[in-house]
Amino acid sequence: MGQRIDLIVPPTRAEEVGDILRRVGWGETIENYETERLCNDRSLVQVSLSISPIRTPSGKIIGASTTARDITASRRTENALRQQIEERRRIFETSQDLIFVVDPRGVLVQVSPSAETILGYSPKEMIGHDTGEFLHPADLEHVRQEIRRVRRGQRARNTDSRYLHKDGRIVTLSWMGAWSEPVRRYFFVGRDMTESRLAQETLRESEQLARGIIDTALDAFVQIDENGHVRSWNSQAEKIFGWSHDEAVGQKLDELIIPEIHRANHASGIARFLSTGEGPILGRRIEIEALRRDGTEIRVELSVTALKRRDGFLFNGFIRDLTDRIAAEDRIRQAEKMEAVGQLTGGIAHDFNNILAMIGTNAELGIAEAAQEIQLHRLARRVQHAFVAALRDLHDIARLFVDGHRLVAGHVRTEDQPLAVRRPLRVRLVNLRIARRARRQHRHRHAGLLVRHDLPLRWIPPPDLSARGQRPQQQRDHRTATDDE
Repeated sequence: MGQRIDLIVPPTRAEEVGDILRRVGWGETIENYETERLCNDRSLVQVSLSISPIRTPSGKIIGASTTARDITASRRTENALRQQIEERRRIFETSQDLIFVVDPRGVLVQVSPSAETILGYSPKEMIGHDTGEFLHPADLEHVRQEIRRVRRGQRARNTDSRYLHKDGRIVTLSWMGAWSEPVRRYFFVGRDMTESRLAQETLRESEQLARGIIDTALDAFVQIDENGHVRSWNSQAEKIFGWSHDEAVGQKLDELIIPEIHRANHASGIARFLSTGEGPILGRRIEIEALRRDGTEIRVELSVTALKRRDGFLFNGFIRDLTDRIAAEDRIRQAEKMEAVGQLTGGIAHDFNNILAMIGTNAELGIAEAAQEIQLHRLARRVQHAFVAALRDLHDIARLFVDGHRLVAGHVRTEDQPLAVRRPLRVRLVNLRIARRARRQHRHRHAGLLVRHDLPLRWIPPPDLSARGQRPQQQRDHRTATDDE
């Protein structure tokens, strides 16, 4: 008491006191004037002042009456609320998600500026319209059910709905809503999931395509994790190894298709890759033995790749059964052997043909020339018999080659096929003068014989003339010769 008012007035507020006193001196009453004053500890406090002039009975102003109310706490609350409102306004205006405020009738009251980016409409174009005007007709009833659910106070959940863009295309929003009873408003926040859903659908289609390719592949596809357990097993793997998909998935690969001799290498190879990142067979094609369900081993071609996942590595293996290829290669090798033997047989037969053709021709001419000489005639006859015997030997040799040819080809049965000359030989009686004339006419011709194994060789011995009672003179006048039938 008795102190000047400056005692509780902050220095920054000194001019304020003079202004207040002037206004009071003029007879003005000041209500709810907010300012700051100093406490006893010299801290500032927010106050609300009510100042009125003090008058004498004659009406002269002789002072001022001041009432101060501490408003520090209320101002802090108001400032916090103001700050909160400003923050929410900024969020509302800058949010990339779409924010709707809807009244109980479903009419839009507030729309965030992001609506123009997501749906193509400005907030002014949407406010005052029913939300159903922007929904896809097929999703309208579903959205209404979710709104009723929110109004009943049930737990909010994410819901996908399709909205119509201003240009007519469909936009998928994943939204969540809440109902506020004090303000009687719905609050909805929706996120544009169009690109995300499209990417998910594309990924799903890609996975289905990959699965279709793997399931219809001609090679077996086997996928295992880093512990060696089967994760994927296609239909071709079922056919090759005999294990069904349900039987194989979850089992250890080395217990299914890896022969016992290779199991240690399989385990050490996976361990080496997990520790060093290097694998000797990764990215390569190798041939190795594999085990079928019945215990038989087959030769396969294997290629392996590694795939890094969040939960570890996966190993993808493509396996091709080489059984048919090996059999085809064996058939090709047998065919090459048969061709070689056939060429050898043909060459030998050709050489024999040339030699025997000369012998046969000379023997025929010698018989004709030696008709008058008994000793020479007998010699020529022996030569002719030797020629026929040589033909028989050639038949045996050729048959031996043919049988060997079949054995090389893998045929167990061998059938005797007669060897023959192109023109079968027959011994018949001819007139000596006719034979000499024929010899002169055809001396310049080549009388070669071609030996083949597809025609029968027929040998007709000379007739026993003495048994028919012919005279010796007739025997001298007739000689044997070979001629075509």
